[in-house]
Amino acid sequence: MVAGNPTACLLVIGNEVLSGRTQDANIRFIALKLGEIGIPLREVRVIPDVPATIIETVNATRAMFDFVFTTGGLHTSVRGEVLSLDGDPIPGLFAAGRTTSGVPAWGYCSGTSLGDATFFGRRAGQAAAAS
Repeated sequence: MVAGNPTACLLVIGNEVLSGRTQDANIRFIALKLGEIGIPLREVRVIPDVPATIIETVNATRAMFDFVFTTGGLHTSVRGEVLSLDGDPIPGLFAAGRTTSGVPAWGYCSGTSLGDATFFGRRAGQAAAAS
């Protein structure tokens, strides 16, 4: 879909965000960083930790946008492939970050998180390039 004007969507996944227990800290940062590289963030959706809702929303938005970013709610392989409910990789869908490495963060962000995202982002990128 990336022709000349790529677009992006962000899916914030989490019951804790919807209930108000956790305040999202990613939307502004992601929107600014994408804008700096010429990719407008055109839509943000906040959805619950319900597998069927996540699958439906990811499939719907990836048909509409060039890039779909998610925060939370996904299960991944060590190669960064997003897994279906059956545990099979979903073709063309990859993720990176602290929790993709199996290291729980529980709302904590540190320099270690940056290292995790960098390492697992590279693994996911390599897997995406090979697919």
